Amino acid sequence: MRAGVGVCGLWVVALGVLGVWGSGVGAWGSDDELLPWDAAAEREHAGCALVFGPAASALGASLRPWLTEQVPQQGLVVAYDLMQDSDALVYPPRPRAQSCLGAPPSRPPPVAFPHALNAAALPQFLELVNAACGTFLAPDGGLTALGRAVKDQQARLFYPARHAEACPELDAASLDSARFWRDYILPARPVILRGLLADSVAMTKWSNEYLRQTFGTQAVHVKFAPLGQFEGIEDAGLWNARPERIPAAVRAQLAHPELVVVRPAHRDMALRHFLDFVETARVVNRTATAYLEYTEMAAHFPALLPDLPPLPITAELPLRHQNLWLSDGHTRGKMHFDPFENILAMVSGQKRLFLYAPTNNSLLGEGHIPEAELTYYPHLDEFRRHRLQEATAMVMAAVDIEAPDFADRHPLLVQVPYLDCTIQPGDALFMPAFWWHEVQSQPDADEHRNLAVNYWYEPVWTREFPCPTCDRVYNRHIYGDALLRHQAQDQPHTPPAPSYSHHQPH
Repeated sequence: MRAGVGVCGLWVVALGVLGVWGSGVGAWGSDDELLPWDAAAEREHAGCALVFGPAASALGASLRPWLTEQVPQQGLVVAYDLMQDSDALVYPPRPRAQSCLGAPPSRPPPVAFPHALNAAALPQFLELVNAACGTFLAPDGGLTALGRAVKDQQARLFYPARHAEACPELDAASLDSARFWRDYILPARPVILRGLLADSVAMTKWSNEYLRQTFGTQAVHVKFAPLGQFEGIEDAGLWNARPERIPAAVRAQLAHPELVVVRPAHRDMALRHFLDFVETARVVNRTATAYLEYTEMAAHFPALLPDLPPLPITAELPLRHQNLWLSDGHTRGKMHFDPFENILAMVSGQKRLFLYAPTNNSLLGEGHIPEAELTYYPHLDEFRRHRLQEATAMVMAAVDIEAPDFADRHPLLVQVPYLDCTIQPGDALFMPAFWWHEVQSQPDADEHRNLAVNYWYEPVWTREFPCPTCDRVYNRHIYGDALLRHQAQDQPHTPPAPSYSHHQPH
C-alpha cells in the first residue's frame, strides 16, 4: 500500500507530521541561570523553549533543574526575555523532518500562557507545555499517568526476532477490540486475521461480471507499469537527469541523488475496458500490467461499501481511507511504508508481504528520492522514460530486495529480521503504521485476478518523516488517554507460537 502523503513537490511546502519524542541537544546554562532569549538563541536551538518574562523569571529559574532533568533528550531550554509582555511563552520544537526541500522547516509560532504564572497556576502551565512540546510533565516533578504508560508501552513495542519469521496469525472470529488493542495495536505488532472477510457478501458478489455490469461505464484512474513492477527505483542516469535540472540547494538535501523512484504511467478509462485488459493478460503477451490501486471506495465505489462487514476491533481508530485494489495478480508493490494503521483484506488471489520494523529506516534508505514518470503507448505495448518530476518520494525505500546483487550491496540489511506474511481470500493483515513492506501479488485460479480492500486509520504511534532517526511517539493528539484505558496491568497475551518460514525475499 502506498499512501498519497508520501510525495511532496521539491519547491512546494507540504504538511509535516506532528509529534516529538527523540534525540536533541542538551539543556543550556547552569542550574541557577536562565538563557537570554533572542533571535540568535531561537535560531540555534531547535528543541522546545520555555521563555519567561520579567514577572516570572524567578519561578522559571527554580523550575529549570527538574524540567531539564525530565526531558534531557528533547533539549528543553528554559530562558528569559525581559522585553516580553507575557509571563511565559512556549516555543514548540522545530520539526526534524523536512517535508519538502525548498526551505528549511520552520518552528511553529510560540504560545503565550494567558494567566499570571505562579505556583498555583503551574498545573495549567504544564498542560500548555505538554501540548506544545510533546512532554508529559506533572506538577509533582515526575511524569503524568499517561507519560508513565507511554514509557512503559514503548518498551513493549514488537520487533521480529528471526530472519523470514512467519507472521503471527489468529482466527478473526476469536478477536475482540480489547485484545486487539492490548496485543497488537499498542505493541504495534503485525498479525494475520484469518477469515476476517469470510462471511462478507463481497467474497461471492464482486465478480468481474458484476463489476462490469454495475460500474462498467464508470471512469477509473489506472496505472501501468512494465512487468508488474510498481514504484521501484532506478539509476537516475537512465533518465538523462542532468544535475543542473535540480537546484543545487535542493540536490544537496537528497538522500539518494543517484536514484529515482519510477512512478507508473497512468490514464483514465472506463472500468469495463480496464477489466478487458486484466482478463486478457494471461492470453495476450504484453509488457504492461494494469493496476487499479488505492482507489478511494467512498468516492468511486460507494455502492460496494455495504457489502463489507463492520470491523468492531477498529471502532476507536479514526478511518482515513478505504481503498480498492484490482489487477491481473502479477504486481509488485516495492518496499515502502505508510503513515497509517493498515488492515489489508483479500477478496480474491493472494498477497505475500515482507515486513521490516521501523527501526531499519537508515538501512532501507529513508529520505527524499526524486521521482520520474513513465509513459505507456498501448498500440506499441511500449514504455518510455517520460520525464523527471519536480517532486520527491518520501516513503519509498532506496533498496530493491529482489535485485540479484541485493546481498552484495546491502550486507547489513540481509541480516535484519523481518516478517514473511501471506494472506488468502477472506484473510486480512494488520500492518502497524510506518512498518516497511513489499507486496507481491498472485492471481486466483478462476478469474485470474487479484482483488483486495484496505483500511487506513490514524496512526497510534506516529513519527516525523522522512527522518531515519526519528522514533515513533504516541499520537495523543488523536488518541488522548486511550492508551491508559487499553493498557492491561498484566503482561500482554502471547499468541500460540507460529511455525516459521524459511523463504527469502531476495
